[in-house]
Amino acid sequence: MAFRRITALFAGSVIVLLVWMAVEMGLASRLSLAHFGLGFIAVWNSPLMYGGTWARVALPARRPKGWPLARLFLAAALLQLPLLVLLGTVVRRGDSLRGLAAGLMVGLGGVATTLGATYLLAGRPLVLYLIDAGYFVVFLALAGVVLAY
Repeated sequence: MAFRRITALFAGSVIVLLVWMAVEMGLASRLSLAHFGLGFIAVWNSPLMYGGTWARVALPARRPKGWPLARLFLAAALLQLPLLVLLGTVVRRGDSLRGLAAGLMVGLGGVATTLGATYLLAGRPLVLYLIDAGYFVVFLALAGVVLAY
């Protein structure tokens, strides 16, 4: 029980710190526009995009009790906030092409390579890697454009 409280306190502190950083750097309004991750991740991983391939490959037959899919997607979107803060620090306002390039560099050079190493070592299927890494590359490219706007 104490571990849960400490974890919740830590998570809350991290979120407060990230929000403070976003406000201090003048990114709050642009981050709110760019943080369409919850809707984007839900559509990207839905049967609309890949006919249910992602759900078949990625989701275990039994998820942890008390963790419905909506809660998982919300947690995933919150975990993307630091990445958006990082991207927002390197993107200049008014230069959408540079925002696109920065998003692609972070997506391909940072996230896709890290996911690739992790998925390779974990023995995860290539199709799952392509869907998940593709999501981050597209999401961060679009977020870079939005942050630069």
